[in-house]
Amino acid sequence: MNYLLHCIIIEIFMAIYCYLFGSNAFHVPQKNKKYLAMTVITKSCLYNVITLYLCYIGVIENTYRYGLLNIFCIVVIFAIYKLITGLDYIKIIIGTMLIDTFCGITIVVPYTFIYSVANKDFRFDRNFEADLGIYTIVAILLIICVGYLMDRCIVRRFLRNFAICKIPFQNLFRIICIIGFVWTMYTYSVQERSSITWLYVAVQIILALGLLYITSWFYRWSKDQRIRMENEQLNYENKVMKEYCETLEKQMETMEQFQNDIVKQMEEVEEIAKEAEDDEEIKQYAEELKKTYEAIHQELKGN
Repeated sequence: MNYLLHCIIIEIFMAIYCYLFGSNAFHVPQKNKKYLAMTVITKSCLYNVITLYLCYIGVIENTYRYGLLNIFCIVVIFAIYKLITGLDYIKIIIGTMLIDTFCGITIVVPYTFIYSVANKDFRFDRNFEADLGIYTIVAILLIICVGYLMDRCIVRRFLRNFAICKIPFQNLFRIICIIGFVWTMYTYSVQERSSITWLYVAVQIILALGLLYITSWFYRWSKDQRIRMENEQLNYENKVMKEYCETLEKQMETMEQFQNDIVKQMEEVEEIAKEAEDDEEIKQYAEELKKTYEAIHQELKGN
């Protein structure tokens, strides 16, 4: 039970800092941060705690099976990160390695140091078997302080442009990653030489690479669909705007014609007023009509 409690404490902080460092390094969009949180919580607080405890009590005895299971779990994590961030796999792999390294320095090193100081009989082969005590609170406070400094001074400073920077020699890194992946699978598999084991490893390699390929294809397809929908929306908006401009142009032409008619009417009224200089009633009516036309003309010009 003590080992389980220590694992839970460590993995909770692993989930917190993996989420914090990952959000900064991968520039995860706001709408996808909840998926990143769900992923790191599932991996650290659920998968890691359960598998570590089952190995500790002896339920999982074959190291190679545990290792192969962990590798496939990592591949699934890479696929999820691809959907969340849209980054290249090589950048996801390098970023994950950096984040895990920073998390180890932030959490495992301080916790192990405080644990070893508080428990003089500490040995790495005995894991965390001591009861929880005041030293646990000290370790947690130290983790928080180291994590704050790590985030402010290292992660945000050196990894803030990681998602947009170009990785040099990408093809070389891809080859190295594939060789390392296959070699790791082989290293675990040789612990039990049997046809079933080799078949299991081969199937797992095919499934892992297939999962990464399908995930990449699905991300490109969904991105193309999103771009197509955005283009359709943009074309529709342009069509509506074009119709609006055409309608507005027709209205302006009608208004201009109406203004020209008013000007002509005003000229005719002035002619009538000149011809009827002796008729005060016609002259007064012509003046009022002229003022009315001028007022309408000014109003139309203002609009």
